[in-house]
Order: sequence, then C-alpha cells, then structure tokens
Amino acid sequence: SLLLVKGPHFAPSKSTSQAMMSASTSNNDDYDRMLDLKPPSENLHAIVEESNRQVVELPFVALIGLAAVLPIWSTCVLPLAIVWQIGKFAITQKLPGDGTIPVPKLDSGYVVKDDDIIPRPKRKYDVVIMGATGFTGKLCVRHLVKTYGFNNGTVKWAIAGRSQKKLDQVKNDIIAEFENGNNNAPSKQELFDSIDTIIVDSKVPAMMPNLVRDTRAVVCTVGPFCMYSCHVVEFCAKFGTHYVDISAELDWFRNMMVTWQSTAKKTGARLMTLCGCDSVPWDLTVMRLCDEIKKNDEELVSVTCLDEFVGGISGGTLLTASMMTSGQTFVAPTDDPFVKTIQGSKSMAKTTNDPLSYLVTPVKAPWNDAATSMWKHPFVMAAVNYDAVTWSQALRGAKAPLTYSESCVSPNFVTAMCNGLGLMMGISLLFNPITAYLLKNFVFPKPGTGPDMDEMQHKSFLAVYAKGVGSKGSVYESMMHFPGDAGYLETSRMITEAGLTLALEEDKLPLLKEGGFFTPSVGMGDAFLKRLMKTGTWYGMKKVK
Repeated sequence: SLLLVKGPHFAPSKSTSQAMMSASTSNNDDYDRMLDLKPPSENLHAIVEESNRQVVELPFVALIGLAAVLPIWSTCVLPLAIVWQIGKFAITQKLPGDGTIPVPKLDSGYVVKDDDIIPRPKRKYDVVIMGATGFTGKLCVRHLVKTYGFNNGTVKWAIAGRSQKKLDQVKNDIIAEFENGNNNAPSKQELFDSIDTIIVDSKVPAMMPNLVRDTRAVVCTVGPFCMYSCHVVEFCAKFGTHYVDISAELDWFRNMMVTWQSTAKKTGARLMTLCGCDSVPWDLTVMRLCDEIKKNDEELVSVTCLDEFVGGISGGTLLTASMMTSGQTFVAPTDDPFVKTIQGSKSMAKTTNDPLSYLVTPVKAPWNDAATSMWKHPFVMAAVNYDAVTWSQALRGAKAPLTYSESCVSPNFVTAMCNGLGLMMGISLLFNPITAYLLKNFVFPKPGTGPDMDEMQHKSFLAVYAKGVGSKGSVYESMMHFPGDAGYLETSRMITEAGLTLALEEDKLPLLKEGGFFTPSVGMGDAFLKRLMKTGTWYGMKKVK
C-alpha cells in the first residue's frame, strides 16, 4: 500500500541553512572554476593538514599482540579456511548463489505497460530513500533535512520501508535534531506531516510500483542487496526510474546488469551501484585525471592512489561481508559486463591491478619533504575500487591500457604492519566456518547499528591523493577530501547527492537520454562531483610535469 501524508513544506531553520554552506548561493560557474587546475606549487594536502585530523599511530605493543596470535592463526584458522573454501568451490557451484540462502527470481514476471509509466519530469518526488530505517538510510534522511530542509520545494522527497512505526521513529528523530525552537517555527506535528512515507516490502513484487512509479530516482540502502534489492532494480528498470545504491556486491550487480540492461536502455533508467565510499572517490578521481590528460591528446596509462582513512564499521556492513565470504551471494556471469563498452563490445584497453600495492612498504608522500615519510599497506576496498575503475575505463572507451595502484598510508611501520596483518587475519576469520559463525553470532554489532555520530563528524575523514601519468609523459596530481566518516556519514551524502544529480540535472549528464547500467563517473560525470563539492567535498588537481 502507499501512504502519502500531505502537509505543508518547510525551509531549513537558520542553523540548518548555515549548514548548507555555499550550496544555495554559489552558481555553477564558481564550481567550474574550482575544477580548474591549481598552481604547480600549491600543496594539495593542505586541506588535510588544516583539518587537524590524521591517521592514528598504533603503539608497538599492538604489533607484539598480533605477533603473539600469528602462530595460532597460521596453524589453525588459515588452513581450515583454505580447505573449507576449496571444498565449497569443488562441490557447490550453483547459479545464482550457492543455495544456502533463498535468492529471489531475477524477473518477477510483472508486466509494465507504457501507460503505466509517468514521464520523469512529471513525477511527484525527486528522490525516495528506500531503507530509511537502516543505519545509512537514516543518515541519508538526515542529509536531506540538514541540506535542503523539510520538503521546502527545492527538493521533493519521501522515505520508504516495511514498518510504518519505524519510519515514524525516523521522522521523530530527525525532527528532534533539526527543529527550530523559535515561536514562529512550524510545530513538530507540521514537520512530521511534511515527510511522506511509503510502505513497501522489497521482497513483494506487487508492492514495488508504489515505490518507483512516482519518483525520479530511488536511493537504495537496503542490504545485503542480493537478498533485498533484486526487485528494486527490476522495477526501476521497468518504470524508467533512476536507481543508485551503495553495494559492493559486484557479482550480484553483474547479474542485474545482464538481466535488465536492455530494459533500462528502452525506458531511459540509469542504474548505478558503488555510489558510496566504494567507489565514488576513486572513480571520480580517475575520471578527472582522464579528462585532463585527454586535453593534451594523451591517454591515462597509470594511476597511483594513496588513501588516508579513519572511520568505523556498521553491523550491516559486517553482515554483508560475512555473507559474501561464505558464498551466500550471486556467482558472476561468465561473460563479464564490466569489461564491455557502452556499445556492448569488449573493451580493447585492459586495466591491470598493481600487485605491489598489497605489500607493506615505505613510500615517499608527495606532500612531505622526508625521503620516506610514510608506509603503505593494503586497503580493504581497493579490489572493489579497481573493479569500478576497470568498468569505467571500458564504458568511456579508453584506448590505452591502464595500471591501477591503490594503498592506504600510515605514519610509521608499526601502524602499517598492524593494519596490513589485521586486514589479512580478519578476512581469513570470515572465510573460516567456525570463526565466521562465532563472529556473526557473538561479536559483530547488530544490523542497523554503526559508529557514534561524534566519531563520524569530528574524528573520521578520508583523503585520496592520486598521481596520474599520460601516454606522452605528462604527470598530474590530485586530492579529494571528505571531512567525516567516509563509510557512513559521507556515504549517505554521496548516495543522496547521486540520486539528486540524476533527478534534477538530467540535462547536464553525460550521454544524454542514454539508459542502462553505469558507474557513477560515467553516468553522472562532473555534475555529480560539483554537487559533492557544494555540500562538503574538497577537490583539487595540478600539473607537475
């Protein structure tokens, strides 16, 4: 059923308007200039240094602790994990998934007639937040109210989920945080009534038209996506509704792409995954390097990313990771759609992942004069970001092979080694059936919970330095900075702004009127980056050679 609570529309309070930064007063020309090259002498890392946030140095005792458990891990945990995974691969190969969880049919069989489709410009909502009662979904609602107000006419939005009670609680929580206490301000009830709610269960196909039919874009935060978002993708494709999510379940999305690509092309729907911390910063970074280097009649042939990252993790993310490592997701289609051009042919320009980026080694930080100022180590999302870059390179029709390298950087050897070993051990614990069961049932936080708001706002950050090399030898450096927790607080901003880019700026998008499955950079381009810059992201690039 569809519940629409009609009510007055309210602008943000004074404090909320201040939080909107320059978004309401700056024009696109200002942000065109912000994308211009910086002087070669400018320190792009200054934005990080001025924020007074940095990667925390771990004490030497942390490395001693890891070394103490290393024999147990290497003789008990790791061998069982390897044997278990080899056995599963040899015995259970089913499509889609491995049969351990119920996987919805890829096509519900629901037939959409042309008369059922409302032209996007005439739809009631710009965006609907699907999964608004989850941890990241609530943050998306928070970003909308903080930046654009309680449905003040600038942005028309609604929230969706299975439980009216939980949706009402989200509304009450947001009102409690952002209401204005002035006597002339709207009452709590008026604010409550201004937020429309849509009751929908994503596993029930008959309810899906209520979600997608009257909105330009769906912002989907319902994970694990292989379990809860198959029909959301299906009905967005069928109704011509744009779709964005924050999934890193790429084999699931490959299956969605193979199944619904032709439908989306017909209806004009743009469907995009990886619209959060994985992999917007890196996807947009490579896009900007490509665009700038092409001005010199060159092709981008090498990208090196160094990430500074401080952030937390939520129960939903850990549940998804547990499912993926235990094989409870889709198996990739044989014909990989991520290496195909927009025309559907296989890309001739191969993207290669630099294996040395997974080692713990000293590195010369370009923003530091010391010879070896930092240490690099593997980043948990680097493999997913590599897939995103590979797909984008294929879609944009790259003509030259690209070598991609990405690592996290830490201030010293102890911190880098602890992070590198900790990541390797953590992944193997999820691949081991015994330790995975113990972690999932007794250690991991519950889905719907996540990092503390104070930690996300005041202690976390993400900074991505990149060095791009052109085919004729030109060299560019760039920096992209997110001032909060990239995995959740900033991810909610990224995906919400992605939905608004598709909903409000169709005339500024690359590949006008082209429907289908895209990466964020290819499907939204500079229009998306500018919205991020207007709402808190800093970006700069300079030519060094």
